[in-house]
Formats: sequence, structure tokens, C-alpha cells
Amino acid sequence: MNEKSLTLARPPRLDSIENGLPSATSPAGAIAVEARNISKSYARGPMILSGISMDIKEGETVALIGANGSGKSTLLKCLAGVHPVDSGEVDVFGATITAKAKQAELSRIRRNIGFVFQNHGLVRRLSVLSNVIHGKLGDGGSWRAFHQAVAPREMREEALAALEMVGLADKIGAQAEALSGGQSQRVAIARALIRKPRLLIADEPAASLDPVAGNDVMTAFVDIAARARTTLLFTTHDLEHALNFASRIIALKSGAVVLDAPSASLSRASFSGIYG
Repeated sequence: MNEKSLTLARPPRLDSIENGLPSATSPAGAIAVEARNISKSYARGPMILSGISMDIKEGETVALIGANGSGKSTLLKCLAGVHPVDSGEVDVFGATITAKAKQAELSRIRRNIGFVFQNHGLVRRLSVLSNVIHGKLGDGGSWRAFHQAVAPREMREEALAALEMVGLADKIGAQAEALSGGQSQRVAIARALIRKPRLLIADEPAASLDPVAGNDVMTAFVDIAARARTTLLFTTHDLEHALNFASRIIALKSGAVVLDAPSASLSRASFSGIYG
């Protein structure tokens, strides 16, 4: 079976994605992510994060802002268990990540997290559908099973459902290299959604897009998170995106939190000391 010959006999079920993201019975105000005095450096270099403490409630949409080098991307990766912290602790839905966390434990925690990387991270020569199926790679098994031609039907239907959520169900057979920047980012979001995450993290999801495409992607991103009742954390350099799409804004400067407030209480003037 080649990349473009796949047909699905049954219609995709959007609720198979939405109902797995997250439990509607979670207590009001429950904490999704909590950082307690975490610090991080690389290869004995300068400290990137310095004693950060913060928490994000389930269902919140939080924008993380700051100048280049402020530690935004590093913080995202520490919260997701992608990079270990040097000191302190991170709790993700009650599971604790420390500097001594074992790989098996980190893998279990990351099953609750969908991560959308800044460079999208698609395999350019593969189809859109195969790229979305790759979101299941962390669940174990041979990488050869995560190609649309051999993946189980249920997995292919989940991938198609995720693509329908981002408005790209008509692109399942297209190669990733033929997509526009906005379409590529939507595929990356669908790849995260197939994991049915309780926490969705995105590192500058609109950074490489023109203003119109960037606004469209952010609108879709926030709408999908709201429909799926999941927690959303994203970084951005676009203050309008932070103000318009997040319910709360956290700002970093030199690896420390310097602002944490509801977006409705802020204006562009509130950020004057954060950049520069």
C-alpha cells in the first residue's frame, strides 16, 4: 500500500479524541502542573532557570512570554519531562519529576502531554496521515508499525479524527513537504492530539507563520483545547497573541518569573520591563 492509496471504511469519530482529553470529572481548580523551586543549566554552563515556582490549573490557557534567552523553551521542556531539572520538583497531574526521575517514569508522565515543537518536526517525505500516526510512537512498539500502510485501523481512524479537528481531513495523502506553513503547524497539532493529552504544550506555535496564518492557527489551537477541555500552555513573542488567546500570562526574565497575572488585567504597557 502506498502513501496515497489508503481509504477508511468507517467515518472518523471526533469524540474518540475529545473524550480522552481530559476527564470532565476533575475537581474544580485542580492543579495540572506545579513547579517547585526548579533550576536548570546545561553542561555546567550558566543557569537557565533559577528557582522557578508556579502552578497551572486544569483547563487554563496560559501564555509564557519573555525575550530570547529568558528560559521559555527550557521551562516548557522541564515541565514536560523532556529535560531533567537540576534541582526542585515538577508535578504533572500528581506525578512528580525530579532530577533523579527514571526514564520509564518520565515516559509514563509524558503520555499525558502533547508537545508541539517550534519547527513542527514533521517527516517531510511521509504523508500527513503517517506524520499524525507518529504521535503514538511514545506508546511503545516498533517504529515500523507507525506508518499508515501497516498501522492498526483504530490508530488510523484516530489520526483522521485529529486531522478533522484541525481542518485537514482532505490532506491525509499529501506529503508533508507539500504543505504550507500553516498547514504544517496544524498537522503538528493533530499529531499531539492523537495522544489524547491532558496537557497540550506548544513552543511558539505561530512563530514561522505570516500574521494571517498565525492568527488562524492560534484561533484553531485555542478552540480545539477548549472543546477538548484540556490545559494549554504556549510560548509566544507576539504580545497580541498572549493578550487575546490566553486567560493568563506568565513572563520570564533571566530565568525567573517576573510577571504572573490574568491577561484581562494587562495591556501592552504591562510588558515594558520584560524586553530589553
